[in-house]
Amino acid sequence: MFEWSDVVIYTDFIDNESPAFLRIQGSILWQVFMEAGMRPTLIENYSANPRMSLMKATTVTRVLILLCHNRRLREVLLAAHALGMTNGDFALLYMKTFSPLPSNLWHLPGDNRNEDAKAAYNALLVGMPYKPESVKYVEFEEALKNHSLSKYNYDFDADRTDVNHYVVGYHDAFLIYGEIVREMILEGKNIYDGREFTKRTWNRTYTGLISGNFKINDNGDGEKDFSIHDFDSEGNLHTVGVYFGATAELIMKSNRSIQWPGNKGPPRNRPRCGFTGDDPICFPEESNHVTTIVTTVFCVVILGVVLAGTIAYRRLKLQMDLQGNWWKIPWEVLQTVSEKDSSCNISSKFSLIHLRAENSDDPTKQSRKMNKIFKGSVVSVTPTLTRNFTPARGMLMELLNLRNINCVNLTKFYGLTINNSVLYIITEACSRGTLKDILHNDSCKMNKDLQTSLICDMIKGCCYLHGSSVRFHGNLNSQNCLIDKRFVLKLDGFGLQEIRASAFERDKKQLLYVAPELLRNTYREPNYFVLQSSDVYSFGVIVYEILTRKEPFEDDLQSSSIEDIIGKIKLSTRSPLKLEVEVESEGESSLFAMMYSCLESQADRRPTFAGLSKDSKKNKWGIQGESFLDNLLFRMEEYAYNLERLAEERMHGILDEKRRSEELLYQVLPRTIARDLIRGNTVEAESYQLVTIYFSDIVGFTSISAISTPMQVVDLLNDLYTCFDTVIENFDVYKVETIGDAYMVVSGLPLRNGNEHVVEIAKMSVAILDSVDNFFIRHLPDIKLQARIGIHSGPVCAGVVGSKMPRYCLFGDTVNTASRMESNGEAMKIHVSQTTRDLLILNQSFVLHKRGSMPIKGKGDMTTYWLMAKKNNL
Repeated sequence: MFEWSDVVIYTDFIDNESPAFLRIQGSILWQVFMEAGMRPTLIENYSANPRMSLMKATTVTRVLILLCHNRRLREVLLAAHALGMTNGDFALLYMKTFSPLPSNLWHLPGDNRNEDAKAAYNALLVGMPYKPESVKYVEFEEALKNHSLSKYNYDFDADRTDVNHYVVGYHDAFLIYGEIVREMILEGKNIYDGREFTKRTWNRTYTGLISGNFKINDNGDGEKDFSIHDFDSEGNLHTVGVYFGATAELIMKSNRSIQWPGNKGPPRNRPRCGFTGDDPICFPEESNHVTTIVTTVFCVVILGVVLAGTIAYRRLKLQMDLQGNWWKIPWEVLQTVSEKDSSCNISSKFSLIHLRAENSDDPTKQSRKMNKIFKGSVVSVTPTLTRNFTPARGMLMELLNLRNINCVNLTKFYGLTINNSVLYIITEACSRGTLKDILHNDSCKMNKDLQTSLICDMIKGCCYLHGSSVRFHGNLNSQNCLIDKRFVLKLDGFGLQEIRASAFERDKKQLLYVAPELLRNTYREPNYFVLQSSDVYSFGVIVYEILTRKEPFEDDLQSSSIEDIIGKIKLSTRSPLKLEVEVESEGESSLFAMMYSCLESQADRRPTFAGLSKDSKKNKWGIQGESFLDNLLFRMEEYAYNLERLAEERMHGILDEKRRSEELLYQVLPRTIARDLIRGNTVEAESYQLVTIYFSDIVGFTSISAISTPMQVVDLLNDLYTCFDTVIENFDVYKVETIGDAYMVVSGLPLRNGNEHVVEIAKMSVAILDSVDNFFIRHLPDIKLQARIGIHSGPVCAGVVGSKMPRYCLFGDTVNTASRMESNGEAMKIHVSQTTRDLLILNQSFVLHKRGSMPIKGKGDMTTYWLMAKKNNL
């Protein structure tokens, strides 16, 4: 409508409680404008005076979108007014995403700039979420206000506020969610399938919502409706148009239009003389040949001086680098890698091997790679067999060339170090180990996209290497392909061939990656072309490993030795590796064709990495889009999927163990107490005014133990207490502890139950006597077991004692008295105190006989009673 393409997004962070929200809002608007083909500019202001930021905006646009707080908006507009930006030459738009603007926003009591503020606001357009005028919306708003007043005592009308549009959005979101779930249930789909749910939600318009029609585009973004408002000359805000996101159309009000300042109409996107007024079109053409000649000569002279200085500087720097000892790293500065410093990777083998070799002076242990810390980064330290290393100029140049290599698919070279006369090469370490580790790790799933991405990484690394001064790799295999924490493949083990050639005897399996012409020693001194072609052959073998997840010639090694296979490779005139698989796609077919072309036995028939790079783009190998971010996100998503699957398996095991541990804790402590301990809460000791405590022991237990073996005693107690535990499960009681043949139970804590505690203990005691009467001793069937029970009621204090093995303990005189009731009782009888008897009489459900007064140790004379039975049992 207005044909604006140059826009400034002005974000003001002064007097704002949520700067992160403003920053995100500005970034999203910038991205939307970019995708629309516009030229947005982000300007952020952190100064109390916005004048400088606004002046900067005037040099690139005539349209400003203001993002700031209501309180700050007035200051920004006054500054714009002072700069003459409210006279109609600029369009100022304010985005209001939350609650509506308050009335008389421009007016500040007691301020002498109110008239200027009114004029400034007259130049402002305001965009706000659209409030529908439908009957359905009005009824919903009225119902919400009534519900808020009746349930939460909040009166919208009293506060003169409208219902926030986010509330309506939440309501409509649940309607959309319900609609999608209903569809999936009717079609028999899994409602927990996030991909399916997202697929159905996106790129769809929803009708019948409270807020009207609502569209979610193919990016998952909601196309919301917005209303446009304009201030009149009196400072009143009026709606002038509505933008409907579902149909992407702007409808202006017929009864009111935008009042542009000075009646100039909407400002042009770009003034005739440019934003700064210096466009040549506004000046008459003047030919000044002298100025042109002088300027040209001056520029040529300056360019020559700069060029000569650059060449001299580079030569001087090269000479200093060659004479310097930057490559010589003292062994002492390399720090040991601790387990917490080493990143977790898929292959535990990768990290453990290096950790075991740390700080070892044993030559046998120094014969393998190790990880160290250098300048805060984890590096790989590779030993060689070189002694008394004194580099010549050619070697120094190679070290310098290695340092200057800068490719994301090649490991970084740091330098060399010497320890105990052993020379080590220091390069970048990668946390996820080698490609071989990942390919032969069954827990790491790898789809076709990830496979081709890793192949493309190798092509990029080799392409860079062959085009650099290093020229070739020379020892390319899956062990020298490292994977970093972002799942990017990096080539390692290149360069310094003189040092590496003297390192260690090559593993015979590594010869399976070597090209046939090198195995046959066809070339006495192979040139770069031959060595680069050999790298292509090695690359083909690695591609075979990636596509099959098998080692080279793995099937042949089951029936033949490595020497026999190497002999066949030497004599082979065709590609030695064959793969019989069903090709599923055209892209996959091109990968296999590429692999076979790289495995040609004749070096001149193999492709180059430059050609392979073109083929990868032509056949669209790897991730579509080719951007680094897309590639990185895909690889991390793939890795995250693997981790999620492993984490889910581990989580099931953890939850199962957690449930078992909690059940065990619930058996040791009261359930409420155990829950507090699990949550990490401190369990405070608590006093109880009235509980009932039960004690029992086995009459003649010492005699029975004397004629039994220890294991038989354990079995007896286990059988007896299992029987007791089964009985007490039917009552509101808690088993405190068992010591030997003594059994202690309490009711009325930790959860109080009124006076029911005495009834629960009494009923439980009668039930236990019945169970004892029917109890059978396995190893002494002729002996009848007899129990003695004592009960007392009174106050106690209870709490958890200890931290290593916490116990819930009871303290107080009531515990001692209950124990005395038991010790002064008789076999197969329930001995109760006067307090317990008085409480039981109130219940009128039990038969009690008075035993009389008797001396109780530590208590004097006490009147006690026998609990005979429940009345309904008579």
